[in-house]
Amino acid sequence: MHVRNRIRVLGTPNPGYTYQATAISADCKKVALVSLADFVIHEVTSTFESQIVCWGDNTKRFAPQPKITVEQKSATSYHIAALSNRVLAIASQEAFVDIRNAGTGERINLLRLDPSDLICRTIDFSPDGQHLAVGFENGDVLIFQAGLLFDFAGESPIRLRYKEGGFHKIPVVSVAFSHDSSLMAICTKDNVVRCYRLDHLSDGFFEEYVEPATYGKRGSPADISDLALYGPFCLATCALY
Repeated sequence: MHVRNRIRVLGTPNPGYTYQATAISADCKKVALVSLADFVIHEVTSTFESQIVCWGDNTKRFAPQPKITVEQKSATSYHIAALSNRVLAIASQEAFVDIRNAGTGERINLLRLDPSDLICRTIDFSPDGQHLAVGFENGDVLIFQAGLLFDFAGESPIRLRYKEGGFHKIPVVSVAFSHDSSLMAICTKDNVVRCYRLDHLSDGFFEEYVEPATYGKRGSPADISDLALYGPFCLATCALY
């Protein structure tokens, strides 16, 4: 049976409007389009039909439909995003992570980063929405206990830190979670992937891959560390432990 590919365009082409990030929920039913100053969440059906769920900007505004907003590039502009089935998290390049209800656009919390000049490199939810990982240029990774009740104001985040010899800061490149949300892998710019059990983060990593194998070959020590390539291999291997 021949099935014709169906393509839908989300958003409106506009040369004066720049999308900074996109994010897809674990159930693949929601897509977030994020600009410098606002976001729109679309719901996509199995037939690729879509409708706008909500809108919000980097103030406290939110609405069922988009409103006029002014883009202004700064250290606090929206930068990268992650989306669970119920929560949207958007990090500015520095200063904060904006936590939003993915059904209404309403702000749940504004997580202030400490120090405020940390440069965010990656952000991701575990598939079950219980953990939010934010990786930084200085090698730190903050793990927030997100929970399903929109509670980001409870426990302090767990901070994981990577410093070669205790001095040299190694930027975080990407973070990946296993499908069952039990394992997490963090990749740093030195081409090393470290794997953690989410229920024992304080124990540190339990497996470390240096120049991980991909497609049957060893990776090069070049700056190509990306869990889009290495993550499935590492997490599948760790699941055997």
